[in-house]
Amino acid sequence: MSDALKNWLQENTERLVKEALFRAPNMLPDEEDVADFIGSLGVAVGMARDEQLAQAQFWAITCIGHDSPLANDWQTVLTMLKETLLEALTADFSPADTRKHWRRVEHYLTYALVEGTQLASDM
Repeated sequence: MSDALKNWLQENTERLVKEALFRAPNMLPDEEDVADFIGSLGVAVGMARDEQLAQAQFWAITCIGHDSPLANDWQTVLTMLKETLLEALTADFSPADTRKHWRRVEHYLTYALVEGTQLASDM
């Protein structure tokens, strides 16, 4: 099941990036940044929750660093990406598969939001 989701994420990256950034215009993260995040999400799909947390922490430190404006913008972009992902999963999969796939991505997205929030508040 995680391979199907990984393939779907890879095939739909451009669509997801464009929709998320359309919902969150004029943000510091650009299309390449968001596509890279979706790539890290694809890697995290098959991981245990503690490994997903470590992956999200690594992503936040390496991609956001200690840039407060960037961290604040990532919070907005990630929120829009969560909405975009759920809508796209709902449109492309059965309700049962949507639930399964959502459970595989939701924790990582939440961890990334938490890590971004912590970086933004540390500034």
